[in-house]
Amino acid sequence: MANSSGTTTWTFRNLTSSSNCYEQLMAAAKIGGFPVGAENQTMGIIVTDIAGDYNLEHENRAWQYFVDDVYANKACNKFAITDGDVVVWRYITNQAT
Repeated sequence: MANSSGTTTWTFRNLTSSSNCYEQLMAAAKIGGFPVGAENQTMGIIVTDIAGDYNLEHENRAWQYFVDDVYANKACNKFAITDGDVVVWRYITNQAT
């Protein structure tokens, strides 16, 4: 995971007890001691900030995630993962627009 300046990367390995990307992120946040903000919307949970870096609508930047290098096109609590999946959160230009 990288912050908005792109200079920080945190890697968490073997978080295998999670059933979806949101649960995995929350497990990593607990281990790493960083806050995660989220909103429960109609389509599912949307992550609004990680470690103090907030989604910026006016700049069209947001936290988005990829599973095995593929952009995830659904809410993070709706994307099931299994052992061996690699989930990467990026603070980037919104891919969903």
